[in-house]
Amino acid sequence: MILEISRSKALRLRLDCLYWLFAIKILRRFAVLSSLLLAGCFGETVVKPYPESWPPVVSVPAGQCPNIAGQYLNEGSGESDGSQCSDRKYSWKAAWNCDMTLGGNLVKMGAIEYKELLQARNVKWLKLEQPNPDTLEVHLPPDEPFEHKIFKRSKGDFDCDNSGLKFSMIGSVYSFEDSSTVGSTIMTVTGLAINPGGAFMSAERIFRPLQDGSLSMEATDSGWGVWLIVSFHGKHNAFVHWQRYQPPPTNANSRSP
Repeated sequence: MILEISRSKALRLRLDCLYWLFAIKILRRFAVLSSLLLAGCFGETVVKPYPESWPPVVSVPAGQCPNIAGQYLNEGSGESDGSQCSDRKYSWKAAWNCDMTLGGNLVKMGAIEYKELLQARNVKWLKLEQPNPDTLEVHLPPDEPFEHKIFKRSKGDFDCDNSGLKFSMIGSVYSFEDSSTVGSTIMTVTGLAINPGGAFMSAERIFRPLQDGSLSMEATDSGWGVWLIVSFHGKHNAFVHWQRYQPPPTNANSRSP
């Protein structure tokens, strides 16, 4: 009997600790969101054109998916005014957050654990495959313990039009990429209790093949809702460019004839 009471107290103590940890986490992020809103990060609209110095985009008929298959360097270069960037410690699920990696931008658009997202961001290169018009596969290097990701157009994972191959996502400002599904749900419910008006974000990523064989992405973030007593609506876009990956020559190929 005494043992059962001790276990019950220990369980309540653990639950109390978890509650306070979530409460502190929510309050800290609530403060960050408030400061970003007051700074005008959510209330501006800045839409930039495609960089003129980049290679031209490959034209694709309306409704047809562009061919973006190939091996690419994971780290890209981009053009942004920095207004979309946030501390990675407070990176939203439905936002770009200035991620320049191809793996991170792709796998984040599906159900994925945070450790897998970090893994996809840290590789040197990755391979995209399109076995048919309905499918896009993301493969990391063979030595990475990573199950390749499969996206299906027929399942609504992405869509295609004359603008490119498009991914989209909507989420609350309380949903962060390093939080589990359960954690995001708890934080969203608690956040809506604090701020009943609600605040939401959407992310759109459009991938386009370029005429020199490289790949570009246009990332567009939008935010809208009511924060405390302030209504807001903002939109920002940015572009990222990835070069093709050239595997190093093997010993056999590097020998002189």
